[in-house]
Amino acid sequence: MSLVTWTNTVNKEGVESLRPKGKPGRRGQLTDSVRRKLEQDLEKSPKEFGVGRHHWWDGPSLVEHLRNRFEIELNERQAQRWLRELGYDRSRHRPWDYIDGGYDAVEGKALEDKVEKLTEEPEKAPKLLPEKT
Repeated sequence: MSLVTWTNTVNKEGVESLRPKGKPGRRGQLTDSVRRKLEQDLEKSPKEFGVGRHHWWDGPSLVEHLRNRFEIELNERQAQRWLRELGYDRSRHRPWDYIDGGYDAVEGKALEDKVEKLTEEPEKAPKLLPEKT
């Protein structure tokens, strides 16, 4: 709304007209309780729930998981939006672990934790480039 529109609305309907009104349409399926449970589930591999073909979450694996665990029906594109809304972009929810060379779902160690540890102990970091002489 522009300032002129707001001013005209207040003049016609009073200050109460500026208060937010209910949104039209049906309520979303991602309730607070489903969100909390889903965030915990996304920290694990989809294989632990018997869904998906990979060790990372993608649209199809999330659709199957939501159907099985929460009885929520979504299409694949909406599931991808939920992943992004929950903070899982394509680079974050993939399990590539470039340091150890494999996915570490059992120990639950994230790549970020390993990078942080290596920055604390640089002498243990692998030498990627030859040292200058």
